[in-house]
Amino acid sequence: MRFDDILPAFEQALKQLVKDEVARLIIEPPQKTKLFYNLKELVEITGITYLGLKGRIKRGTLRASKCANTWLVSEDEVNRLIDKLEQQNRA
Repeated sequence: MRFDDILPAFEQALKQLVKDEVARLIIEPPQKTKLFYNLKELVEITGITYLGLKGRIKRGTLRASKCANTWLVSEDEVNRLIDKLEQQNRA
């Protein structure tokens, strides 16, 4: 069996795979999740000022890690902070 003999079958299988993947992505778009957020992103998400976020880190009410001179906050911690802010707004 020569390569030229199996090329059409290979091309057909590849086209079907691409078609299936495109259909899957249309039905289930990929979720955009981040593992960590920097403070600038948190300012946009929460509305808390940069200095306010740094104050929470200093007081220990916001857990963050410093990496390459940048504060990073985990996704779980961001969700916890958002939940806490929503509770405060309800009260």
